[in-house]
Amino acid sequence: MSTPVIRKSWPVVALLTVGLIIAYVFGAIIVSSIVSSFLPGPYRHQKSIVATGSGEILIQHYEYLNSDYEQYYTDLDGERKEITATDSPQSLTHLSSLKDDEDYSFEQYRRRLIFAFLDREQRPRKWYLIVENDKPATGYFEVYDPLTNRRLFFVGRQGRSETRPTKSDVFELPRISGDYYLQSVLLINETPYYINGIHGTIPSSSWGSATRTGSLFDTFGFLRSGDNRVWQINFITGEVSPFLPELRVHDMKQLTLNREQLPADWTQADRRTESGIIVRTEDALVWSSLHEEKSLRAAIPKSLQHEDFSARLQGENRVVYLTSSDMENQQLRELNLLWTDFSGDTIDEKKGVITQPTYQQDFQNNRWTATAVVPGFLPFVSLLAIMPVDDVAQREEITLAEARWLIVRHSTDVLLTLFAIGGLLAAWFYRVSKARSVEFSWMGLAWIVLMGPFGYIILRYVTWYRRPALQPIDSRPGIDIISLPQAG
Repeated sequence: MSTPVIRKSWPVVALLTVGLIIAYVFGAIIVSSIVSSFLPGPYRHQKSIVATGSGEILIQHYEYLNSDYEQYYTDLDGERKEITATDSPQSLTHLSSLKDDEDYSFEQYRRRLIFAFLDREQRPRKWYLIVENDKPATGYFEVYDPLTNRRLFFVGRQGRSETRPTKSDVFELPRISGDYYLQSVLLINETPYYINGIHGTIPSSSWGSATRTGSLFDTFGFLRSGDNRVWQINFITGEVSPFLPELRVHDMKQLTLNREQLPADWTQADRRTESGIIVRTEDALVWSSLHEEKSLRAAIPKSLQHEDFSARLQGENRVVYLTSSDMENQQLRELNLLWTDFSGDTIDEKKGVITQPTYQQDFQNNRWTATAVVPGFLPFVSLLAIMPVDDVAQREEITLAEARWLIVRHSTDVLLTLFAIGGLLAAWFYRVSKARSVEFSWMGLAWIVLMGPFGYIILRYVTWYRRPALQPIDSRPGIDIISLPQAG
């Protein structure tokens, strides 16, 4: 006769299961690292659409194999192109379209509640855009002396004030979708405004740099608000005024144009480039110079007015648009080009210039590999709950919560498979327990279904590992002694 060593100690079962999972994951990572070090790395070929300084559209190629990579360019017909340093190929400018009925999301603001930069004074003052985590998000400026750390003044929609702006005086901040650096929210110099998150108190001890460009950027910054307006902020006086007040702006980027992209009679200056801001309205792209009181306007084709796209002003009354679309199998995405004039009329069009995997395809390739590390329903769900989804949210232009749910939806077949495997292991456990007359509970079967092989191994250990039970001597069966006849 034998008895189980452990009977229904669920805290012990849970602790042992978690310990087994941790040990298994740790071992799997070590083994995979050792194996991968002896295997050649994957071959990758990435493509993107770029434009040269002269306006020519090219395909930029990156080929990776282990630590070796090659970068080269081809034209749209696949012929290799030699690029000089003066060509300086750049990506087209991405501009988003916000629909009036689209839910506003402020996930990107939550970890960047204070943005710091310097103004253009001879002794530059420190400006902080303080973002209040309301919904919708709002913000205002605080300005400090960098040497004394003394707060000088505040700036809200009504301009400079000695007191903190009220709720009616703060800036409502716009929805941002996939724009990690928030460069469509605040522009302050020749380059996009890259956010530095400040943790702790202000003023901070870090310093930045302020460059003079000879444009309006030497005095002003430009803030896009949630009511589709752009505000011009004077960094010397603290005054605030509307910029392009006649426009309802959906997106905004800093954009420098070459002389070839401007009309021949644009300016008498000898500048090779012109600083400016490009904004997207409901039906047009408007580029406004920060050197001259002039602007260019290009009508957006009706087919693109409600779509996200990237664009480039090519000069000679031409605009090229870059769009993407999913292919029929939803695993590949193709990039398309459309050339129009400033009136929005089509000049040329090329579909499927590049075909590349979508995020869904990459995830489908990796999700089954993840089951080898966490082969259990509940452990796999835990992996989905903690894995970062920022990249998914940016690619798909959705919130973090929507990105998390997207990953779960794409993992439905994996979850069903792991659930079925757990069910089969629970059925086997039930069958063998009955055959061996081992006590079990329905909670144990549910535990195996959820935890998969980990739950099965632990419950087998705590219920099937048996040892003989000690019995009193007087209860042991007697032994009959047979007397043999004596000799002689």
